[in-house]
Amino acid sequence: MVAPGGRVFSMLDPVDPYMTLFFPTAAVNSLKVGDDARIKFDGIDTPVLATVSFIDSQAQFTPKYVETATEREQLVYRVKLRVTPEEQQHLGALLKAGMTGEGYIRQRPDAAWPKTALRSNAG
Repeated sequence: MVAPGGRVFSMLDPVDPYMTLFFPTAAVNSLKVGDDARIKFDGIDTPVLATVSFIDSQAQFTPKYVETATEREQLVYRVKLRVTPEEQQHLGALLKAGMTGEGYIRQRPDAAWPKTALRSNAG
């Protein structure tokens, strides 16, 4: 028995894993779709290769489920990091919906990982 409006199942696309991040205005201005990124998922020892696949064009208030280091930043932009197809194939079933971790975006091609990478908390 399922209660009215209850969830029977959730459908997820296992071949399109991504992480959603939130950046303040000052940080998002230097980002562009296609930028090189890394995701360090909790429970996976090595960083996962990713790229910036989406940058929201409108600011929004910080979502309640995101804990950022700067709670005073009220307006943020949603950014998606998409795991590369090669990494998806390599990691297979290790990637699961709802995984937590940290996202890093390289701002310059000569920048090292992750010390000089732009960082945000995942949502």
